[in-house]
This record gives sequence, structure tokens and C-alpha cells, in this order.
Amino acid sequence: DSLDERISREEELRRHDQNVIDEQEPEQRQRQNTPEMQAEERRAAAFDRLLRHGFGELTAEERQAVKELRAQGTTP
Repeated sequence: DSLDERISREEELRRHDQNVIDEQEPEQRQRQNTPEMQAEERRAAAFDRLLRHGFGELTAEERQAVKELRAQGTTP
């Protein structure tokens, strides 16, 4: 009985999680298409490459993205 209750509870939690995911998916897709999100993804990819390979291995576009990222982290 206890096992059946736990299985039932797990299935209920999975259904709930899937419902939340299904509700948020259109909103997340819409956010991904914005120029701001695309720029953020570009900067994140450039930063990842910087950490893994160093500044010398970055392309000109990636260097610019890292500079933008660094500029955002400063305060006037």
C-alpha cells in the first residue's frame, strides 16, 4: 500500500511539473526571440569560450561580446 501511494504521489508530481512546463513554454520561446536574449546568449557563449580557451582564441565578434559583458559589470 505504501509503495502504491508513493507511486501515485510521484505520478501526480510529474503531471504537475509537466503542466508548469507546458504553461511556461510559449513565454520562454517568445523571450528567446528577442534581440536582448540573443545578445545575452552570444555574450554567454563568448564568455564560456574565453574561460575554456583564453582570450587569444576568441573571434573578433566574441572579443566584442566579452568587452560588452565586462562593460556591463562596471559602475560609473
